[in-house]
Amino acid sequence: MDIEQEKHDILKRLMDNEMAIAGIYQIYAQRYQKNQEFWTNIANEEIQHARLIEKLSKRKDLSISKMKDRFIEERFIYHCPRFQNSHNGFQ
Repeated sequence: MDIEQEKHDILKRLMDNEMAIAGIYQIYAQRYQKNQEFWTNIANEEIQHARLIEKLSKRKDLSISKMKDRFIEERFIYHCPRFQNSHNGFQ
């Protein structure tokens, strides 16, 4: 895989992650009507994060080595299951 493809793949995973989290928050907004505004607002923040990452993906000066240092795959493997399990306490 060439460097540009690897950069694209990393940023795509980051965008997908932000959108997945936004989706969870949107479900919370529907389920927890009392706090709907809160969940909707943070869902919108996650969508904005995805848009910012998309803008980053278009930059030509973004190096893959800087991205790897900042966003190593192990962080996502660690945090995603942790996040998915953290919502179990909400009623």
